[in-house]
Amino acid sequence: MTAKSLFDGSVPEAVSEQLISASARQIAHLIDTLHMTLDLDQVVLGGSIGLQPTYLSQVKALLISRELIDGPRIEVAECGHLSGVQGAAFIAERQLLMDLAND
Repeated sequence: MTAKSLFDGSVPEAVSEQLISASARQIAHLIDTLHMTLDLDQVVLGGSIGLQPTYLSQVKALLISRELIDGPRIEVAECGHLSGVQGAAFIAERQLLMDLAND
């Protein structure tokens, strides 16, 4: 089973809905906890599941139900499915530049 299969109909609907809902609850809880700790302004979701419009709406609804009205903006990654790779490349580039500057 893959993230894609949860949305393309190859997994039974009841199973995919249960897994997607469980994931959305966990992400909403994580965002809530991080916001209380770090006072976040924005959270960006990406990846195969995070980019699905239905997933984003579930996460937002769960945060509203937690009365996190004043919470961070929740948006999807502009880079789409490559956002994780681009983020890792950015961090690696920044670390390399810092290492070169310290030599």
